[in-house]
Amino acid sequence: MIQPLQYNYNLSFKGTETKTEQQKKPSIKEGFVKVVKGINTVTGTTQGVVRGAAEGVALTAAIGLIGKNIKEADSDIFKTTAGIISDSAKAAWNTIKFVPALLTKAPVENLKNVITLPSKFYKNYLKNTKTTAAIATAAGLGVLAFRTIQGKINANLKNADVDHATKSTHY
Repeated sequence: MIQPLQYNYNLSFKGTETKTEQQKKPSIKEGFVKVVKGINTVTGTTQGVVRGAAEGVALTAAIGLIGKNIKEADSDIFKTTAGIISDSAKAAWNTIKFVPALLTKAPVENLKNVITLPSKFYKNYLKNTKTTAAIATAAGLGVLAFRTIQGKINANLKNADVDHATKSTHY
């Protein structure tokens, strides 16, 4: 037969007043370790973001260049290759023309020009190839996400090295 549960009336839910190690006042060493680990985290993650942005932009441009030329050439390898070479030469020429502006124009104006490049790339260059644009964007964002995560992991490894070197605890 099923027995009813017995309730213990002496049970206390108040807890104890003992301080744990985390509640103690941190030492100078612990403060220094936290600062170093914070710097590691910020620099590692930032490096990942910057590397991911650069590689993501390059991959997006490469996929856009190749995909657009494949579509426009109706998958003819010779026309595709000629289009890639032609578009690459145009991009190189425009980059060379932009270099003097780096020396003669204000940095803010140059930054504005650089910021408008992605919208120009999509509106003017990939305007008739929406699938290619979507694939290129997804690949670029994937690289950005991967490199950001990789930067954070590298920062965590450096933080573990700091913990080991200072005989601190891992968080």
